[in-house]
Amino acid sequence: MDSLSFAEDKNLQKDHFTAALNKHGDSIRAVNWGSLLSQQARFEALLGGIPWQNTYSILDVGCGRGDLYAYAVSLLDNVDYLGVDICPDMIKLAQQKYPGIKFNVLDILTENPGKFDYVLACGIFSLKSPNWNLYVVEMMKGMLELCKVYCAATFLSDLTPFEKHENSYHADPGGLFTLLAVNVSSNMVLLHNYRKNDFTVKLFK
Repeated sequence: MDSLSFAEDKNLQKDHFTAALNKHGDSIRAVNWGSLLSQQARFEALLGGIPWQNTYSILDVGCGRGDLYAYAVSLLDNVDYLGVDICPDMIKLAQQKYPGIKFNVLDILTENPGKFDYVLACGIFSLKSPNWNLYVVEMMKGMLELCKVYCAATFLSDLTPFEKHENSYHADPGGLFTLLAVNVSSNMVLLHNYRKNDFTVKLFK
């Protein structure tokens, strides 16, 4: 499927997060997380395994308010960071919160931001959308192409014991593993040990 055919999926995301930002302002609710602790657990899963020393480049896909940047610089000695998002209002907020840090309105399926050691995405696949499986495959292909070490993304789990929100997409971990192994790469790990309603997939070069 041509990436341009994902316009409906992308517009759904932009509309949802723009509305959330307008409603909640500069808060964790604007990016769909229930608490700072839950967000931090997801960041830990994404960044786990990156050595603390040396200088690393990180591309944050769907960066939202720029929270991953703040978390990364609190742990890693040196970070060359770029945050990108398809929601202009989110990028505007991130630029205001972190002056001098690179944040751009950019879609990795249509624009090339360059190569990075780590390409990370937190929460960008949490909404139901018309072409969810195909969109995930194409996005993970794009992220893997842009990374030098690994790319990683968080997902809501279908195995959650908690109530599922109507507009949230809870993926079957085994099914998604197979989908990515067949269509993207089998050189990956799946982490389902940090939250009951969440898992993270890492694809390695």
